[in-house]
Amino acid sequence: AVDNYRQALKLDPANPEILLSLGIALIAASQTQEAVAVLKSYIARKPQDFLGYAWLGRAYKDLAQYQEAADPLRHASVLNGSDYDVSYNLGIVLVHLGELAAGAEQLERAEILEPETADAHYQLSNVLRRLGQAKKAQDELGKFQALKLQEQQRLKGIQYHNNGNDLLSAGKFQQAVEQYREALKLDPGNPRLHYDLALALAGAGDVARQEQELQKAIHLDPNLAP
Repeated sequence: AVDNYRQALKLDPANPEILLSLGIALIAASQTQEAVAVLKSYIARKPQDFLGYAWLGRAYKDLAQYQEAADPLRHASVLNGSDYDVSYNLGIVLVHLGELAAGAEQLERAEILEPETADAHYQLSNVLRRLGQAKKAQDELGKFQALKLQEQQRLKGIQYHNNGNDLLSAGKFQQAVEQYREALKLDPGNPRLHYDLALALAGAGDVARQEQELQKAIHLDPNLAP
């Protein structure tokens, strides 16, 4: 991606969006020091776009240059106070700078913006413990653990679903049924799972149960109706 964006920039050097994309690609490629220079060039061209400051702050954070990271992240927060990554990264940076209360405030904001993201709960738990708020720290740790368990179950369900799809394609219908049923234990509200189970049941010759699963799928997602 980095080489593609470099080439695009040669062809269209006045395009600031290519600069931003190149900066982000450089961070992803761990060429973070170069990303800093590129993102500064982007900010010079588009000083009102919070993304330039957000990614510049992220780059400095990745380089463990926390003092340098703080200002662009604060500016990004002023321009857009509803971005999870800005609040999360600013919270981490402030904690590293010893501003624990301010860091906790940013991590709490990140939680509000994306309550199902586990990392903010974990980081906030650590900060609250350092602030002497043991009860709140334990609550946040519990939320983190619950979210991680949900994620593990979701991934396990995806694996069962994928296994079922492979078996269905191979004509092993009864084995596919078993895999889909395991997936449904973890994700009972997934309409596609019910639909795929109906296909497997049809292949296995269980017409009555096939119709039941098909109706469940259509109830959850009317677009699955034949």
